[in-house]
Amino acid sequence: MTRETLEEMITIGVEFLTIAVFLIFVVNFVGIKNDFAEVKNNKIVTAHNIRQYREFGKYETGYSDISDDAAYKSECLYADDVVEAIRNYRDGSIEIYVDIPNASGKYIHLTRKDAEDNPSDYSMEALMSADRGIDMNALFHPYLIYNGDDVKNRTFYENRFSGTVTGIAFIRY
Repeated sequence: MTRETLEEMITIGVEFLTIAVFLIFVVNFVGIKNDFAEVKNNKIVTAHNIRQYREFGKYETGYSDISDDAAYKSECLYADDVVEAIRNYRDGSIEIYVDIPNASGKYIHLTRKDAEDNPSDYSMEALMSADRGIDMNALFHPYLIYNGDDVKNRTFYENRFSGTVTGIAFIRY
């Protein structure tokens, strides 16, 4: 072996070692980047869940059997809270259903389309009127509706899973 060959072998070895160190650095950097992305995504999801809980926590009473009178009534809200919910979401961003708001028996179903077509139906005057408003002495049991499920379908009232709240159903006690 000549001196030049030995120098070339050492040079090639150093180059390969440098490339190996660089590749190890790149692989570690990608792993760290993925860890940071996962932490950031978890933070975003947690913030969304907390914001949603703070906004809808009042209505998160869940399913309660109507035959258990005391438990059902303890989770009910007053008509003022129903009016507040309708007024807060009168733009239709959250679908709201009230099964029997007053003695007439005609339900209230606030949707985005209805909010755009009939905004006067959700004014304070309309909600407090005697003929088509909400009976202010009534109690209502709230149910959160998740991920676009039908607010009128009672089978969705038993869902206690999380997701995006898309509706609130108020069932008169």
